[in-house]
Amino acid sequence: MAAWLGWKKIPMGGTQVAPAASGSVNIFARGDDSVVYQSGLPSGQLNGSFSPWVGLYGLTSNVGPAATMHGESTYVFACSGGTSRVFYTRWNGSGADGWHEVVGLEGVAHISAASGVIAVRNGNDNTLRYNTFDGSGPVLSWGDWRTVDGITTAHGPAITAFGSGYVLVGVAETGKPWYRDLGADRTSWGAWKPVGGGQTYDAPAMAQSMLVLRGTDNALHWNSYDGLSWAGWNSAQGQTANAPALAHSGSFFTLAVRGMDNRVNYAFYA
Repeated sequence: MAAWLGWKKIPMGGTQVAPAASGSVNIFARGDDSVVYQSGLPSGQLNGSFSPWVGLYGLTSNVGPAATMHGESTYVFACSGGTSRVFYTRWNGSGADGWHEVVGLEGVAHISAASGVIAVRNGNDNTLRYNTFDGSGPVLSWGDWRTVDGITTAHGPAITAFGSGYVLVGVAETGKPWYRDLGADRTSWGAWKPVGGGQTYDAPAMAQSMLVLRGTDNALHWNSYDGLSWAGWNSAQGQTANAPALAHSGSFFTLAVRGMDNRVNYAFYA
């Protein structure tokens, strides 16, 4: 039976974390110097150790990071500048493969990413916006920014690939999580529905079928989705004062948080 395997830490301060996973697990964190850093778990082995931190230089970040696998590559997103514009880079195995702007939106306060889609909270009006991308090189092809209507929020969204499409989770102003399906065409939205239970005043994290929230008591809670309904809330046996981050790789999940000790803490669910 699957269970949480206990918390470990990567020694570094980080204000936000974001893992991406495919054959291996990469964790990205914004350091105290506002540079995005990477640490990896080679070959996605549960009994392995994360590598020393490597900087993705060329950008100073004030929001993010977020990260996702797209094709065979890992892409990292962050915001920079006084107007908080969105930038992205491809992780090339040793650093940033050049930072590029996703033009057309300013005031971004949180980013979440899935293969082919990013979702953000616009801090100017608390609306959710999303954009789509295609390609496989260091420079991607982008669409236009669009509004996800029906909800305003003071907290960031979470988006994940699920089935043939996506699931977006937003947090209402009451702190209650809601979710909405997005089709494989990346334009067809279902209706907003309540997750049921749970409350947070931070951005959630979701990967595949698992959703994780930081509770109002700083404790971490998780729920699972089967495409029709939610199984119910459980404890992830950890705490954080910031938004969690989650990735799925093969047969296990990786949950990463900024721990109460100001270090990047991680736990596997397998």
